[in-house]
Amino acid sequence: MIVEFFGPAGVGKSTIATALRQRLTAQSIPNYTRKQLLQTAFPNLQLRRVTYLYRMLQKWQTRLVRPAQFAHLLRNMSHPTFTNYEQYKVVDWYLESAFEQRAFARTLKAPQVAVLDEGLAQKVAGVASIAAPTVNTATVNSLLTPLTPPALAIYVSASAAVCAQRMQARGVRPWHVASKTEAQYQQFIADQVTACDLIAQTAPTLGWHVLALDNTAPDQDGTQLNKLLDPVVAHLTEQLA
Repeated sequence: MIVEFFGPAGVGKSTIATALRQRLTAQSIPNYTRKQLLQTAFPNLQLRRVTYLYRMLQKWQTRLVRPAQFAHLLRNMSHPTFTNYEQYKVVDWYLESAFEQRAFARTLKAPQVAVLDEGLAQKVAGVASIAAPTVNTATVNSLLTPLTPPALAIYVSASAAVCAQRMQARGVRPWHVASKTEAQYQQFIADQVTACDLIAQTAPTLGWHVLALDNTAPDQDGTQLNKLLDPVVAHLTEQLA
């Protein structure tokens, strides 16, 4: 079973994913991170991982994304803020994640659970908000359609203002916006929020099971975090029973 998180930068995906893994471990449910699964799915990859994956992507990408659709996406990468390299990079990540998660699905055996801080939906949000000229339903739908849905996609939401404030408090920006102006950075966060909202609306029509968690409220003692995780753990426990 693959469980993945998606949401704008700064929303708290990694914090919640780590807490979920701890909750699952406490219930004796075997669970794995992306790094652990890569070592299992590709035991001989080691330092050759990047080269190997790119070769495999050349072989598999036409099965993962329809060629005409993919070519159209690449031809129309004209975002005014991001460089061609930054745009191609997120498309690479999208294809790489699609390939990886197919391998993960073959590797996992019940009741094993993969808990991914960022999965396919997050890569769709990245392409939609960085490589696509505009964030819209058509773009999101075209990127979701070729993908094999995870068992559960968890949308961690908060307003763009809250996400930007949290990122500022950390003093760190995602690499692709590290050198952008404040206005460009704020627009990137807003576009990510829009993309993730559209994914949450569109994915269920394509057979995805999406669970939304509102992580807007501050959490000083972990009470809010445990409350957010209760329905997730209940759902997974039921599915694994």
